[in-house]
Amino acid sequence: MSRQIGGRHCCRATGIHQAHAFQYEDFAKPWTQRRIEVVENFERDTGLKAYKAWMDKKDRHPY
Repeated sequence: MSRQIGGRHCCRATGIHQAHAFQYEDFAKPWTQRRIEVVENFERDTGLKAYKAWMDKKDRHPY
């Protein structure tokens, strides 16, 4: 993986596969110190439309 596109915040997962551990180590660092490039606000408008559609659903699950 050379960069992350999308989410701005990540939480440490428990029980993750060891092959993905480097991602979570990277996510814990400030953006300027990460090995994986983060593209801020990538397709933000598309994401907001999807989020609004989900929020407007009458039968959505309230995670």
